[in-house]
Amino acid sequence: MSAPKSTRSTAGFRSLQLFELNAAGLPVGVKTLEACSPFTVTSDAFTAVLNPTAAGVTIAGTVPYYGVEHSGVKLLTITAPAPRVIPHIGNDGVFALQVLPPNEPASGELHVDKTSDIVGALVQNINIVTVGEANLMGEATSQQGFEAQLAALAYSFAEDTTVDSPTYGQAQWDSRIMSRVNVFQRETGYGAEANERLFSFTPGFFTAYPWGIQFTKAVEGYTRAQMIVGSTLYKPAIVSWIGNGSVKAFPFDGNKPAALTTKVNIVTKNGVLCTPTTDYVAYTSGVIFTTAPAASAVVTCFYEYL
Repeated sequence: MSAPKSTRSTAGFRSLQLFELNAAGLPVGVKTLEACSPFTVTSDAFTAVLNPTAAGVTIAGTVPYYGVEHSGVKLLTITAPAPRVIPHIGNDGVFALQVLPPNEPASGELHVDKTSDIVGALVQNINIVTVGEANLMGEATSQQGFEAQLAALAYSFAEDTTVDSPTYGQAQWDSRIMSRVNVFQRETGYGAEANERLFSFTPGFFTAYPWGIQFTKAVEGYTRAQMIVGSTLYKPAIVSWIGNGSVKAFPFDGNKPAALTTKVNIVTKNGVLCTPTTDYVAYTSGVIFTTAPAASAVVTCFYEYL
């Protein structure tokens, strides 16, 4: 398999994943935000047996961190402001013009048809409080302006529409990756129709991919971005683990195995690129390191799953 063609047509909004960030800006949290079933690791090898992991389990060793999926997403709008056009006027007309970058950042809105208390607490940087058998959570709180920056991965269905391509019509996925994003929850109240949750969704500026590799002028052609546009043949996923000094094998969620070993696109350790076969071996069920990552090392993987 190879990378998808560069021309595609997209439709729909399938998924949005939100990730906490550690002090180094890597997508890893302290505890799992949603349940998953990673492959079981036995003597630094994977088995087909799944190991159910509930939400709230501490991230360490073989427990993966996939962030949290904001289920029920309907619309993600990203508005890029128009550039500044500076005309030079003389002789009763415009004789030259200069096009300069905009004075405003790209920004957007997120519309969701489900209410997730976990996402609400995450984006507002607050806690869910249990009173008896009820869950309570504030909105428009004193934490406004102190929300935590997150990372985000959103993707849509797409098709290869490259003219004269032998893979014309082939299914693929179009994604938006944001290493830093500010999500601001806005209360909408109730109405007669289906109630939507509304969020201001503003990508921040960043200089590296979520897995820690820095942009360079020589490779990317830029050193700063607000968004990364991606295309993959299979659904994209970002997962991270925290090493403990002894574990070598890091499993994927059994519901999200890699489509192929070649679709384990990149693995980093504390934001440093790891080399396949030398540093690790990729499997559809996870990655196995030659040497166990040190305690507290953050292992991050960007891969594709069916």
